Amino acid sequence: MAAKATGTSHTLLGKGCDDAFAIFTTGEFLVGIVCDGAGSAPHGATGARRAARALTSLLHKWLTSNQTLPTVDQLTRFAHSIHNDLGELAMCRQTSIRDFATTLIVTICDTERCMVLHIGDGAAVTRERETGKWSCISWPLQCEYAGQTAFLTDTPLDQIKVTDVDMDIDAVVLFSDGMERLLLDFAGQTANQTTFESLIRPLDASETNGFHPVLAASLKGLLESPNVNRRTDDDKTLVIAARIAARG
Repeated sequence: MAAKATGTSHTLLGKGCDDAFAIFTTGEFLVGIVCDGAGSAPHGATGARRAARALTSLLHKWLTSNQTLPTVDQLTRFAHSIHNDLGELAMCRQTSIRDFATTLIVTICDTERCMVLHIGDGAAVTRERETGKWSCISWPLQCEYAGQTAFLTDTPLDQIKVTDVDMDIDAVVLFSDGMERLLLDFAGQTANQTTFESLIRPLDASETNGFHPVLAASLKGLLESPNVNRRTDDDKTLVIAARIAARG
């Protein structure tokens, strides 16, 4: 399941949600993508959507053809390819690539490993099947100043982080920076075990294979709830997946 919601600060400015996401499976592979367009960029939402679509296409083609997880070098090349695509878009529109600024976080998992491509803030949290422990396998980028981060459109593109986790993972949660303070303990640099178990519980109880629109609608309701909006005024995206085959 996955959902996004417009932050209250964006609503007050008459803006929509600048986040974009994608989630799909092919064979034994699960892919989740979250892109957060910069609120200060005139076309940040377009950059986020374009990056999510491009990564979906690149990864689907790679996984279908190679039947194995991409290497660190291959994921790095994917990031540069999308950076160049956004640069070409900016040239066509006679503007700067910075106007399409977006962060990016993607997880590609099979039953034994998980690769993470990460540029900027947002985070990826996973659950180990054997122990049930939740771990933040890719932490938000911490910059010198509050509110500062890296973007896929940075030139040079020198803040690409690729993480290779050798672990049997049965659940993954991706989220944009609007949810960071609600889901992560920054003092202890850990994921809140109780919170993530609560988030994954509806999927653990479901027998539906593939995307679950009813649970996605419920998740969207959570992101738009007064309780969440009291704690964050930013755009919010959550992508949540669990493996049916790994249960029991």
